[in-house]
Amino acid sequence: MGKGEGKEARQARETEALSPLYLEHVKMTSFGWFANAIIGPFGPGMNVVLGPNEAGKTTINELAKGVLFGWPAGRKAGSNPYRPEAADRAGSLFFHDAQTDEVAEVTRSKAV
Repeated sequence: MGKGEGKEARQARETEALSPLYLEHVKMTSFGWFANAIIGPFGPGMNVVLGPNEAGKTTINELAKGVLFGWPAGRKAGSNPYRPEAADRAGSLFFHDAQTDEVAEVTRSKAV
């Protein structure tokens, strides 16, 4: 990085080095106590999700892992810590491609 490089040029160079795909937002159709909630928007690079205790930060993380890798079994046989009342677990992750401006949705649902 040269001394004469401005802030905007440096940010543009850093953004080009990032993957063109990033998580744009999360839709929690029914997961835990969330129902039809949209979390985001997120941008390219690092995003920080913060909130008070019991705000749902870990629930959002568990939904993202469940959508990408499958729903985890409950901690005890027959239990499900993120079981919504009278619904299936369901959610979506929306990935934005900064190069093509397209959005791809990854969805997973499972009967409770």
